[in-house]
This record gives sequence, C-alpha cells and structure tokens, in this order.
Amino acid sequence: MSLNQPLWLALMIFIPVLLFFSRRAFLRAARWRRWFSGGETRPLPRRLSSGLAAASLAFLALALAGPETVRTVMAFDRGAVDILIGIDISLSMLAEDAAGRPPGAETPAVRGFAPSRLGLARRIALDITGRLSGERAGLFVFAEEAVEVIPFTRDTGYFRYVLENLSDTGIAVPGSNLGRAVLAARGMMAAEGPGRAGVLVLISDGEDAGFDAAALAGAPGKGEAGMTVFAVGVGGPDAVLIPLRGTPAGGAPAAYYLGDDGGYLKTRRIESPLRQIAALTGGRYFRGDDVNLLENLMGDVLLRSRAVEGTSRPAKERRSLSAVFLAAALAGFAGSVASACRE
Repeated sequence: MSLNQPLWLALMIFIPVLLFFSRRAFLRAARWRRWFSGGETRPLPRRLSSGLAAASLAFLALALAGPETVRTVMAFDRGAVDILIGIDISLSMLAEDAAGRPPGAETPAVRGFAPSRLGLARRIALDITGRLSGERAGLFVFAEEAVEVIPFTRDTGYFRYVLENLSDTGIAVPGSNLGRAVLAARGMMAAEGPGRAGVLVLISDGEDAGFDAAALAGAPGKGEAGMTVFAVGVGGPDAVLIPLRGTPAGGAPAAYYLGDDGGYLKTRRIESPLRQIAALTGGRYFRGDDVNLLENLMGDVLLRSRAVEGTSRPAKERRSLSAVFLAAALAGFAGSVASACRE
C-alpha cells in the first residue's frame, strides 16, 4: 500500500491528546458522581468509547492520506497499433452513387468533397483519424499501382490536411489492382518492424477484373506480416455511368466517360474480391453506407489488435482505499458515540 498525501498522517498526533482529555473527563465525572450519589462509574464504556474515537481519528487520517494499492498488469497499448488506409483512386471511384456522408459519421462536412465514391472514401478516412487515440496512421492511394502518400504518423492534423486537399481531377486510370495494393501495404507494414499490430483499411468499389485470390494466399499472411485487412466497399450495387466533370460537383456533368468501344463506361460495387481479401487475413468486410460502420470497424480493429503479440505493455493499476478507511472512521465514530451514551 502507498500513500498519495502522507502529510495527513500528522493528524494522528492528536490521538494521545484525545485519550488524555478523555481520561481526564472520565475521572472528573467519576469524582462528582461519588460526591453527589456515592455511586461508582463503570470504566469499560468510557475506555471503549475513547478507543473507538481514537481509531476513528486514525482511520480518518489514513483516508485523507490517499491510500492505494498498486500492482503491475499487462495493458493493451493502442500506441502499438499501425492503421494503414488505402484508398482506391481508379476511374470508377468518380461514380456519384455514394452521395452524402456515411450514416452515423461524426466529422463535420469537409469543403470540396464531391458526392462520389472517392469523396465518401475520403470522408470515411477522415472519420477514422478522428477516432484515433495514440495509434499511428498511414495513407496510400492505388489504381494499377500503389503510391505511399503519408508514412505512419500520429500527426492527425497533417493527415486531415492531406485528405481534405487530395485532388479528384487527375484521375483517369480505368481499373484497379487490389492484389498489388495489399502486397504494397504488406511491404509498408514490414518496414515498421515486429512488435506492432498492422491493420489495413482498404476502401474501394471492388472493381478488379484481374483479381487473383490465389496470389494473395501465397504471400505472407496475417501471422507472418502481422497485417489484418478490413475492406470497405463504396458505391451501389447497380451499374451507373461515370461523369466527366468540367463543372463543380452538384451541377450537371459535362459528359460521361466512354470505353474503348465508344460506349459509356458503367460501374458498380463488387463485393466478392473485398470479402475474399478480408477473409484471407482474418479481417472483415463492411459496406461504406453501413449505419454503424465506424463503430463496428474501429471496434474490430482494436479487438484484433489486442490479440497481436507485442501490443501489451506493463502498466500500473491503482486502486484507491480511501473509501474503505473513511467507512471505518464513520463506523468508529458511531460506535464511540453509542458507547459514551451507555456510561
């Protein structure tokens, strides 16, 4: 047991004073009783009352001194978690079938975000950074290839700045390669060394005509690279056109993207590749328009991270005993009063 404010123990110096005056008062009362009635005063109630009063004062001093027990426990360290966010920036992510914010999101609206899949992906990434508490976050974007944008950092202000100012206008690459994105993320995680929980939040519409789950299955898995993938699918299940905008978002598009055959390009959310990637790494798939997306996603991220070796750190667990000693002081005082009344 340790004490936070041991100076309060100085109150105990009044215990001898209390006992002295208590005995003096008893002797005076006994003398007066013999003189006027010839009776004797029983010493036991007085002694019991004085002892309980002294104990009550001692317990009060201990309660004020802030007693506590301290023990070392293994506690989950959120600072040992690395969250890498991968955002698909292929052409299909410009489709505007993801209007509005994800239900339940808490981050205030961000200027300049189009009601597109990419806009929704950026908003989800912003909301994730708003829920960090010591974790490091990194960002990369991908289409056919992956490009690291923000190395792992705890500077959420810079992270938000980059996300808010990420341009949508330069995207003209049709198709994305989810497999390369995951492998690139594993490389970024591996560079951080062991003893950390690696989490990839992959935000995409899932359109990858050449996706090969077997190639991912042969790569280092969760146990070796320490990375779990949580995939978030954005967009709708129905095919839509991809607007070619020469005007600000919200107005009528200037035109729509055409394919090599001269026909309009159409796109929709494809969940199968995203579900497979999450399953292969022990993660989970979410829809971007899920009402409880952020709560469920961050809950699963922390739950999986707790199980990773190296994310627990020794921590001191403190338990205050002031309430116990205060209760003992009150009980002692009540007993002292009751005993005094029986004299």
